[in-house]
Amino acid sequence: MNFDISFERLMKLEFSGGKNALHWNSGEKDVTFMGIYRYAQPRWSGWVEIDKYLKMYNLYNIKEAKLKKEVLQDLSVKFYQNSELREQVKAFYKREFWDKFWGDKIFNFDIANLIFIFGVNVGMKTAIKKAQEVVGVENDGIVGNITLKALNGISPLKFVQEYKRLQNAYYTQLAKANSKYERFLQGWLNRVKNS
Repeated sequence: MNFDISFERLMKLEFSGGKNALHWNSGEKDVTFMGIYRYAQPRWSGWVEIDKYLKMYNLYNIKEAKLKKEVLQDLSVKFYQNSELREQVKAFYKREFWDKFWGDKIFNFDIANLIFIFGVNVGMKTAIKKAQEVVGVENDGIVGNITLKALNGISPLKFVQEYKRLQNAYYTQLAKANSKYERFLQGWLNRVKNS
């Protein structure tokens, strides 16, 4: 299935080896695991397992920054390698991203993959709008039969070239408009190149 391959590509782009899969600052809700932010997704099933370890390692009470960082990195890799958690993450990305643009109905893998990976980073509405711009249909950010037909009718090579160009322009404009994003620009451009 195309989603399985695309999900593995996303994991390599985002969390190579798992060392940066877990971000935890202080409060119980200030946790992100593999791109799933607890504050925005409090009902995600994986938090039960993650909480168990955060409490077991007593992370709320570790004051020394270096030790806290080491423990978090160890937990990050442990969670990343946990097959049950990984399946829960995969189901989340399928439901919240891939299914939102009817990824299973797009015939060409490269087209579906690019929309998915861009959507994870910028939101599905933006990713879909840019895809609609490439195929020349109304860019309302919603995939319906007209958009699907256009995506399945375009030359994959043409789509990939134009979609990557639009992604690069999007990220460049974002960094230009707000200097706090400048430090992310090269990483974003590399992501486009490698997706």
